[in-house]
Amino acid sequence: MLPIEMTFLGWNYDLFFGITAILFLVFSSLNPKTLKSVLFKAWNILGICSLLKVVVIGILSSPLPLQAMAFDQPNIAVLQFPYVFLPTIIVLIVILSHFHLLGYANTIENQQNTYNRKIK
Repeated sequence: MLPIEMTFLGWNYDLFFGITAILFLVFSSLNPKTLKSVLFKAWNILGICSLLKVVVIGILSSPLPLQAMAFDQPNIAVLQFPYVFLPTIIVLIVILSHFHLLGYANTIENQQNTYNRKIK
């Protein structure tokens, strides 16, 4: 159903970002300054890059005319229900969430900087 490149044993490290998302949720609930940290912004950027890498691997390993890898086990899982929701809905939700969180972190930082300037 899936080539090895699309699994955690291959080049898919989305599971890492999913688990650490829960950690960021807990830490940001306890300390909202976590959302302004460089680590949080870097995590979001790396998450976007990881997701885009998996999308490219998924396309290149699909049984399409442009298939360039995974000839022994093409990516046919995403052609069947319910896995068809992965590329059509889930990937879009995850990438938009990363961009939204980056924008939110920048908004919080800009509001704090504006507030600090008004006080001084």
